[in-house]
Amino acid sequence: MVLRLFVSCVVASAALTAFQAAQAQPVRACPEGQAVNSLHPNGTPVQCIPVPPPVDIAPLMQAIVQESAERKAADEELRASINETSIVGRYAFNGSQACMSSSRGFNPDFTPVNPPLFVPPPPPPPGQPPQPVIVPTTFVAQSTATSAGFRTFNADGTGTSEFNVTSLNYPGIVYSNINGIIQANVSTGAPAATSTAQAGIFTWRIVDGKLIIDDNNVNGIVTAGGSRVGWATTQRNLPDQVGVLGKDLKVITLTNEGPSVEVSVLTSPAGQPPQVIETPRVCHRHRVLTKISP
Repeated sequence: MVLRLFVSCVVASAALTAFQAAQAQPVRACPEGQAVNSLHPNGTPVQCIPVPPPVDIAPLMQAIVQESAERKAADEELRASINETSIVGRYAFNGSQACMSSSRGFNPDFTPVNPPLFVPPPPPPPGQPPQPVIVPTTFVAQSTATSAGFRTFNADGTGTSEFNVTSLNYPGIVYSNINGIIQANVSTGAPAATSTAQAGIFTWRIVDGKLIIDDNNVNGIVTAGGSRVGWATTQRNLPDQVGVLGKDLKVITLTNEGPSVEVSVLTSPAGQPPQVIETPRVCHRHRVLTKISP
């Protein structure tokens, strides 16, 4: 019994000693409105500094929102200045061209029309000289060309064009029909290069994002090369040219809508015997247009 009392006294004494030690430790906290700046491990009081009131970030957020709106507007203005909104204006263009001509025209499948069957004439009467024999033929020739100039698109759907065409004309093939057999011979004509200054009017429209150009009539004059310098030229029944429009309307590519029979007409100039040469042909063209002014 005495032992139990002794132990209880020891425990109570230890608890009291721990409580007193805890109370004796220095306070290591700062009053309200201040924060701990440094804490000394040797037990000396902490160093406190004032804490500023909470920062109002509403003006900063408003400035960020305003700057974002201004940047977005500037980006849209920049895109508008870069991308065209209409094709109305003046474009420079260049491109290639290749044609096949046929003196007798073309079949519906765009093959040249064969010459008719040649029937030898009967012998001349006695004492009469023989008449010259003319064998019906079809003359087929090929040519390539480059074209460069300008197209101006008006807001009312009309336009004008002016350009130069430099052509390379190759020797053709003369087809004849002898006894029902088609025979082909290379013509004796020499190859030649020619240059033609041309101009025309056209109409244009946009359908389902496609630019469609109808060249109503193109006229010009042969300016160099060959034997027909000074002759007038006209192109009729030209096929429509079609281009798919993208977001940037500064550059447009065009090509023929499809194969079509057109007619090239050459007319002799004043002072020479009147002569008109009409040549049916099938051509394909490729043009790249670059906008140079509104």
